[in-house]
Amino acid sequence: MASITSSVALSLALVATMAGQTYPPGTPDAYQGPPVGAVALHDGSTWVQPGAHWGSAVSDSPAATPADPRNDYPGYYADGCHAPRTATNVPAGCVYGDPSSAQTWMLVGSSKSGSYGDALISLAEREGAALRVATQSTNPFAPGSGSGAARAFNDAVLAEITRVGPEVVFLAASPSAAFSYDVGPVVERALAAGAGHVALLWDPGMADKPELNEAAEQVAEQDGRVSWVDVSDWVHPGGTDPAAIGGVTVAGAGSHLTATYALTLTNPLASELHEAGLVDGDPDVVMRVAGRDRYETAALLSTTNWGAHAGDLYVASGTDFPDALAAGALSGDRDRLLLTRPSRLPVVTATALAALVAPEYTRIVIAGGQLAVSGAVEVALGGHAPTVRLAGKDRYETAAVLARDALDGQQVDTVFLASGENYPDALAAASHAGPDDALLLTKPGTLPLATRAALTDLDARLVVLVGGTGAVSADVEDQVRGLGFTVERAAGVDRYETAAALFAHSGVDTGTVLVATGRDFPDALAAGQVGPVVLTRTTSLPIASRGIIRAIDPQTVTIVGGQSVVTGAVESQLQDVMAD
Repeated sequence: MASITSSVALSLALVATMAGQTYPPGTPDAYQGPPVGAVALHDGSTWVQPGAHWGSAVSDSPAATPADPRNDYPGYYADGCHAPRTATNVPAGCVYGDPSSAQTWMLVGSSKSGSYGDALISLAEREGAALRVATQSTNPFAPGSGSGAARAFNDAVLAEITRVGPEVVFLAASPSAAFSYDVGPVVERALAAGAGHVALLWDPGMADKPELNEAAEQVAEQDGRVSWVDVSDWVHPGGTDPAAIGGVTVAGAGSHLTATYALTLTNPLASELHEAGLVDGDPDVVMRVAGRDRYETAALLSTTNWGAHAGDLYVASGTDFPDALAAGALSGDRDRLLLTRPSRLPVVTATALAALVAPEYTRIVIAGGQLAVSGAVEVALGGHAPTVRLAGKDRYETAAVLARDALDGQQVDTVFLASGENYPDALAAASHAGPDDALLLTKPGTLPLATRAALTDLDARLVVLVGGTGAVSADVEDQVRGLGFTVERAAGVDRYETAAALFAHSGVDTGTVLVATGRDFPDALAAGQVGPVVLTRTTSLPIASRGIIRAIDPQTVTIVGGQSVVTGAVESQLQDVMAD
């Protein structure tokens, strides 16, 4: 492992022009990374504004994601929580995030407000807030105006604000009689009903009526209880109007954003809300990289510096850990790691390959035998670049073969020796292996012949045993010492302490720490190609992990994996640690 740069160095002298739009450095319509939307505009340093490289992330042509932009609606619609235009009452339930939380938010208004629903739900989960959704089709929040069902529904929303007493009411600056250049009365009614604060959300559909967004901004400037939340730069970077950003189509039905793109605005929204003092979490300090599954997460991590081609590109099974662990220890810098299903190459992996491969010097290294990565996958990989399969009779020999191949002729500094019977210790060690290091596997009670031979061939300066004597026994330690090596041990009482002990042992000084679940291997394995990994439980950050993050004092922490594996509660705890 070694750090991968998170932004692309670009000459500001280069300008590309397409369809009458002028872009900064980059090649519009050439974006080949995974579909990440606004995340592709991020330069690795701040969510306050897009990075200077944004021209490389935009396209004048729609993308393949989502498949049907005009019918790409927020996920909460499927829960029946976006009321139809005939409704006169707010749907029951419809509380997201932590429903029991004393920190309460409300989202009100029409589908213009609803466009931000999934992103705000994600933020509620992250912040541990309860988000009450009360939106209605074609009905902006304008209590006291209109007639029939629309008026009755808005009166019901106003009553719900009084009942809930939300700390923040979120509302898009959408057109209505009450919004005709004066949003003030609507805001006043929400505040009078019991809202602690009103956050007015920039409406992307008001290009022909900019005065509506301008009016909302002016109200916020005049009242400390109101904030203007403007993410327009992440939809119209540099004042342009791209059809797709980061491989995701921007515009959906009517003047709405696609739900897929709107969800990628979560961190820009969080940045605005943090600046306004409405959320605790600073997305520039604690970030998250998560795909829809382990394969997409690995693809996102491998293309962190998209546009820079890979040297050796390791492809390993996403369902079987031993071969993948050994390959993961060798990835980083110009060498990357992608995961595959045993019998089929995932589409997201193939997409990442297209972005990373330069056939003239990229070599695809398949880690493991046919059971781990089938011949069919090998054929598919061969369509991208020359391939080589490195495999032994078992996991121990495969790790040895991979290490010899990568480090042949080099002076090897450290060999990490971990149990091949379970993944946690080897997982943590793989992320600490630098360009002159390797990971080998051992049986708990005896040193396999293949591992013994590889140790002799590599002739490392140091061998670090990873884990306690239950994982790597004293007998194995004696056998390694008997080969003439200097031996040290990094261990704790559990996988979390062992991962922390590796940080202390290696003396890592890094600006970014990655945090991944210790209950499964794929996310932490893929994260290791970017930087050293701290392991966490799903719902709580272990004491040892907190301690090592405080000791390292990194500038940023990146969570790897979605809410199902690392919850918003852990994210909140990480924010607290970083604020100490």
